[in-house]
Amino acid sequence: MKRVAIVGASFAGAEVANKLAKRLRWELARGGDVEISVFDKDNDFLVQAMYPLIVFNSLSEEHAKWRKSELLDPRVKFYHGPRGGELVSIDLRNRELGGFADGSKYNYDYLVIATGLSLRRRRYLD
Repeated sequence: MKRVAIVGASFAGAEVANKLAKRLRWELARGGDVEISVFDKDNDFLVQAMYPLIVFNSLSEEHAKWRKSELLDPRVKFYHGPRGGELVSIDLRNRELGGFADGSKYNYDYLVIATGLSLRRRRYLD
Protein backbone atom coordinates (compact mmCIF):
# COMPACT_ATOMS: atom_id res chain seq x y z
CA MET A 1 0.00 0.00 0.00
CA LYS A 2 1.20 3.49 -0.85
CA ARG A 3 0.74 6.01 1.95
CA VAL A 4 0.48 9.75 1.33
CA ALA A 5 1.01 12.03 4.34
CA ILE A 6 -0.08 15.66 4.14
CA VAL A 7 1.07 17.96 6.93
CA GLY A 8 -1.32 20.89 7.22
CA ALA A 9 -5.03 21.10 6.45
CA SER A 10 -5.55 24.73 5.53
CA PHE A 11 -6.17 25.85 1.93
CA ALA A 12 -3.20 24.10 0.30
CA GLY A 13 -3.27 20.90 2.35
CA ALA A 14 -7.02 20.42 2.01
CA GLU A 15 -6.89 21.13 -1.73
CA VAL A 16 -4.09 18.62 -2.31
CA ALA A 17 -5.87 15.97 -0.20
CA ASN A 18 -9.19 16.46 -2.00
CA LYS A 19 -7.62 16.45 -5.48
CA LEU A 20 -5.65 13.30 -4.67
CA ALA A 21 -8.78 11.62 -3.29
CA LYS A 22 -10.64 12.46 -6.48
CA ARG A 23 -7.82 11.38 -8.78
CA LEU A 24 -7.12 8.17 -6.82
CA ARG A 25 -10.78 7.34 -6.14
CA TRP A 26 -10.54 3.85 -7.66
CA GLU A 27 -7.46 2.94 -5.66
CA LEU A 28 -9.12 4.25 -2.48
CA ALA A 29 -12.32 2.32 -3.26
CA ARG A 30 -10.43 -0.95 -3.63
CA GLY A 31 -9.00 -0.39 -0.16
CA GLY A 32 -5.43 -1.30 0.55
CA ASP A 33 -3.91 0.23 -2.59
CA VAL A 34 -3.46 3.77 -1.28
CA GLU A 35 -4.09 5.74 1.90
CA ILE A 36 -4.25 9.53 2.20
CA SER A 37 -3.75 10.98 5.68
CA VAL A 38 -3.80 14.63 6.74
CA PHE A 39 -2.21 15.86 9.98
CA ASP A 40 -3.00 19.23 11.54
CA LYS A 41 -2.79 20.66 15.04
CA ASP A 42 -6.45 21.68 15.16
CA ASN A 43 -9.77 21.27 13.42
CA ASP A 44 -10.76 24.95 13.22
CA PHE A 45 -10.14 26.95 10.08
CA LEU A 46 -10.58 30.72 10.05
CA VAL A 47 -10.82 32.21 6.55
CA GLN A 48 -8.32 35.06 6.66
CA ALA A 49 -9.84 36.78 3.64
CA MET A 50 -12.83 37.58 5.85
CA TYR A 51 -10.76 39.47 8.46
CA PRO A 52 -11.70 42.94 7.10
CA LEU A 53 -15.39 42.06 7.37
CA ILE A 54 -14.90 40.92 10.96
CA VAL A 55 -12.95 44.06 11.88
CA PHE A 56 -15.69 46.34 10.56
CA ASN A 57 -18.47 44.27 12.19
CA SER A 58 -19.98 43.20 8.88
CA LEU A 59 -19.48 39.56 9.78
CA SER A 60 -19.03 37.72 13.04
CA GLU A 61 -16.01 35.49 13.58
CA GLU A 62 -18.19 32.38 13.87
CA HIS A 63 -19.36 32.84 10.26
CA ALA A 64 -15.74 32.87 9.06
CA LYS A 65 -14.88 29.64 10.91
CA TRP A 66 -15.02 26.21 9.33
CA ARG A 67 -14.24 22.71 10.52
CA LYS A 68 -11.38 21.25 8.51
CA SER A 69 -12.89 17.79 8.87
CA GLU A 70 -15.96 19.03 6.95
CA LEU A 71 -13.83 20.41 4.11
CA LEU A 72 -11.92 17.18 3.50
CA ASP A 73 -13.12 14.33 1.31
CA PRO A 74 -14.55 11.55 3.52
CA ARG A 75 -12.05 9.07 2.01
CA VAL A 76 -9.17 11.07 3.54
CA LYS A 77 -8.06 10.17 7.06
CA PHE A 78 -7.79 13.29 9.20
CA TYR A 79 -5.74 13.42 12.39
CA HIS A 80 -5.91 16.57 14.48
CA GLY A 81 -5.27 17.78 17.98
CA PRO A 82 -2.42 17.03 20.34
CA ARG A 83 -2.86 13.24 20.21
CA GLY A 84 -2.85 12.63 16.50
CA GLY A 85 -2.18 15.75 14.48
CA GLU A 86 0.28 17.91 16.34
CA LEU A 87 3.50 16.87 14.71
CA VAL A 88 6.87 17.48 16.33
CA SER A 89 9.36 15.84 13.96
CA ILE A 90 9.77 14.63 10.39
CA ASP A 91 12.44 12.04 9.62
CA LEU A 92 12.97 12.38 5.86
CA ARG A 93 15.59 9.64 5.65
CA ASN A 94 13.30 7.00 7.21
CA ARG A 95 10.09 8.52 5.79
CA GLU A 96 8.50 8.83 9.19
CA LEU A 97 6.39 11.41 11.00
CA GLY A 98 6.88 11.34 14.74
CA GLY A 99 6.71 13.15 18.01
CA PHE A 100 2.96 12.87 18.47
CA ALA A 101 1.73 13.32 22.04
CA ASP A 102 0.90 9.63 22.35
CA GLY A 103 4.36 8.61 21.09
CA SER A 104 3.04 7.11 17.85
CA LYS A 105 4.76 7.34 14.48
CA TYR A 106 3.46 7.32 10.93
CA ASN A 107 5.40 5.90 7.97
CA TYR A 108 4.72 7.35 4.53
CA ASP A 109 5.73 6.87 0.92
CA TYR A 110 4.91 10.41 -0.24
CA LEU A 111 4.98 13.59 1.84
CA VAL A 112 3.32 16.95 1.22
CA ILE A 113 4.22 19.80 3.57
CA ALA A 114 1.53 22.48 3.50
CA THR A 115 1.84 24.04 6.94
CA GLY A 116 1.08 27.57 5.81
CA LEU A 117 1.68 30.37 8.25
CA SER A 118 0.69 31.46 11.68
CA LEU A 119 -0.39 35.04 12.21
CA ARG A 120 1.00 36.82 15.23
CA ARG A 121 -0.34 40.06 16.51
CA ARG A 122 2.33 42.68 17.06
CA ARG A 123 2.12 46.16 18.37
CA TYR A 124 3.91 48.55 16.07
CA LEU A 125 2.77 51.71 17.77
CA ASP A 126 3.45 52.08 21.48
